[in-house]
Amino acid sequence: MTLAGTALLVGDPADAAAYQAVLKPYEALRILTATDLESGLAAARIHRPDLVVTDRALPDGSGLALGRAIKEDDTLEGTLVVVLEPSADAPVEIAAEAEVDDFLIKPVGAADLVARVRSMLRLKRLHDQLRADKLELERLNRAVAERLDNLLALLVQLVDLRVPGAAARGADSARLAAQLADRFEIPPVLRRDLTIAAQLHEIGKVVLATEQAEGDEVEDVLEGDAWRYVVAARDLLRQTDGLEPAADLIGASFENWDGTGHPDRLRQGQVPLRSRILRCLIDYHALLEAGQAATPPEALDRLAAHSGTRYDPLVVAYLDAIVRAGADEPAAAARARVPITKLEEGMVLADDLCTSSGVKLLAAGAQLTQATLETIRRRHRSDPIVHGVWVRRGSPAA
Repeated sequence: MTLAGTALLVGDPADAAAYQAVLKPYEALRILTATDLESGLAAARIHRPDLVVTDRALPDGSGLALGRAIKEDDTLEGTLVVVLEPSADAPVEIAAEAEVDDFLIKPVGAADLVARVRSMLRLKRLHDQLRADKLELERLNRAVAERLDNLLALLVQLVDLRVPGAAARGADSARLAAQLADRFEIPPVLRRDLTIAAQLHEIGKVVLATEQAEGDEVEDVLEGDAWRYVVAARDLLRQTDGLEPAADLIGASFENWDGTGHPDRLRQGQVPLRSRILRCLIDYHALLEAGQAATPPEALDRLAAHSGTRYDPLVVAYLDAIVRAGADEPAAAARARVPITKLEEGMVLADDLCTSSGVKLLAAGAQLTQATLETIRRRHRSDPIVHGVWVRRGSPAA
């Protein structure tokens, strides 16, 4: 098999000349030499060899130090290092600690040298191919993400043309969804689909293209057949690669907490958390848009009236806290989440303290006392506060 690549031999000039003579017949193999650690590292950075073969003992250091320096240099990523070791007793731990790839025991026979160089160059080619594949995959993923972003922007604009205000509602829903995702500590990898769902759920209204008959009474936006448009949106978006997860979140957004929703009568934990978040945001904006709530607090009050039936109580409580407090970036940075067991007297709440059933125990700004701590812990035993408590940074132990 032909040896092809670049090899750097570092060490005693006589040894390097001997090894060079063994490898010289392989014309596709470029051979470089250096005599010490400094010149070896300089040559490696200039020529970026595939393989460095270095003696363990160098005049100004060691082959292990050279190997470590090469492995720590980002410009030499993938360069393999073989150390010539005078003793067959070199422990395996040294190789791992020094980050070299292999040892050769001196004296090195011609056949052993050729075989080891061949195997290292083959390994280097495999590494280069894997790295190239990884970079290509990253490029393709970026291209797919960019196309999906462009498609999303186009769909949002098209929906807004047919359903005026949809783009603004979607943008605000996406903003609130991001803040709710922070409260629930939803992993970043799952947040993009929620953002897409918040921006595109009204596409179902375009699909249905239903018009209210003139003279009909204004429909209660929290009841009626409003749920049908999310099913239409789900069925449409499922047909597009990359939008299927968001489509499923939209399709489950009109399931009720108590199991009376549509289309599948799912209840409580059967409904994805992100769909429960989306439902509250959809109805929050629908109430404001239809004029059934004059202000955000009124819309929140109407949502709270159905907490535990239509809506996840904790989602309603968190949304209420976010909207009423403004939930701006500086405020978010000034608070910390503390487990129930870590609460201390003197801490100041940065958010309303609610149980998992949505019962508000204390309002934001309240300072914990020994009495309130006892009440919180007692209530926690029967109605858990599962996501901890948000307190202001600077409070004791926060």
